[in-house]
Amino acid sequence: MKHTAQRLLALVLTLMMVLSVTTAFASGKTVAINKKNFPDKAFRKYISKEFDKNGDGKLSSKEISKARSIGLFGDNGIRSLEGIQYFTALGSLTVYEPVTSLDLRKNTALADLDVVGAPLKTLKITGLKKLCRIQIDGTKLKSVDIAGCIKLLSIIKKHCTIRGGCIEYVPTEKGDDYYCFSFSKTTKIMKGSKLLRKYAKPKSIQFSKSSITVKKGEGFYLTNLLKMTPSTCIYPVKLSTSNIDVVDVDDDWCVAFEAGTATITAKCAGKTAKIKITVVE
Repeated sequence: MKHTAQRLLALVLTLMMVLSVTTAFASGKTVAINKKNFPDKAFRKYISKEFDKNGDGKLSSKEISKARSIGLFGDNGIRSLEGIQYFTALGSLTVYEPVTSLDLRKNTALADLDVVGAPLKTLKITGLKKLCRIQIDGTKLKSVDIAGCIKLLSIIKKHCTIRGGCIEYVPTEKGDDYYCFSFSKTTKIMKGSKLLRKYAKPKSIQFSKSSITVKKGEGFYLTNLLKMTPSTCIYPVKLSTSNIDVVDVDDDWCVAFEAGTATITAKCAGKTAKIKITVVE
């Protein structure tokens, strides 16, 4: 009987410990702002100042949930962002600091990423399903793997071109100049081991349609209709018009001014392609 009572007591104590741990987990995990979790002293200082609202040297689950945006503009002296993985609600990240590696795979809420002018050599972003805007420029990044980045992969399949020395997505939505995808031209875009895009001269170019009809006053892109061979190539394209009174061209943006017809010529790496534009009232 004595042994049975002891076993029951042990079972009760075990259950109490499990419930205690479960309750603590449910209430949210805290992250100490220390050298172990944030090795970079300057980054610790930034985190303490911006997110440790009660000054207790820890990040509560509530403080973590409110950390939606981090902007590091080169004046903090931060060389490592180790610890960024704790910010699971982070939606926007801007980095101009001299960091050489960045692992954001646990920042699953991330939608907007800018890394400019940093000596970045390694970037891990696979599996970030919400990531829809990314700019990586002026870095040492030779390639980036976007496997599992559903929105970025969707953008890549639509179209990419070269603007200002960067690989960028040209939106098909009329009047929308918000570029969702941008990389330095030295960076290869990969999906696992498969090459998706790289800066290279195409062997040929052609429009997917011989002609299109648009309404007077309408603005539109044509580069989303331009196909390069091989399909992995991305290279600067210059557009010109045969009739500026009917359709005018500004970089890769076209505007239909008057009813009539015009031929738009695309030139790229010594190759040309033409498309007829009919403008109606």
